[in-house]
Amino acid sequence: MDINLIQLAHYKPEYRAVLNDFYLPKEQLQFTALPKDALHTCSHEVHRFPIVILHETIPVGFFVLNTGRDIQKYTLNLKAIFVRALSINYADQGKGYAEAGMKKLPHFVSQYFPSFTEILLVVNDKNEPGRRLYLKAGFTDTGRKSEGPIGRQSIFSYAL
Repeated sequence: MDINLIQLAHYKPEYRAVLNDFYLPKEQLQFTALPKDALHTCSHEVHRFPIVILHETIPVGFFVLNTGRDIQKYTLNLKAIFVRALSINYADQGKGYAEAGMKKLPHFVSQYFPSFTEILLVVNDKNEPGRRLYLKAGFTDTGRKSEGPIGRQSIFSYAL
């Protein structure tokens, strides 16, 4: 897979049909949200920014960047931006799209959210594929923990 064919983009309405068709099996849905559900939440919260992972021009992945006060339970850094609800459509998994997207994230954040100095996310301790992905993409496990809806979560960080 050519990483140059992967781009991050702010959500646009023309992506909605493809994102609404995303499928994730039950064992993955316990760790994330489908794009259509995350988009609904974003429409009501001004500090959530939907981002699409594109392979050429086709949406293959999705996540949300969150800048609101609710992330302060994970960090004291007021200049941290938080990644939520990362998903890759099931039919597109295993092709390196998530890793490529997460590797492009620091540049994207620096370009579009230049006042932020850190990218944060939480990953459930039972989500071993997610943990491996974020480590391969350059995130660091801070060693800090939080309690999530289905158990303990590790807080990961990427310093900008």
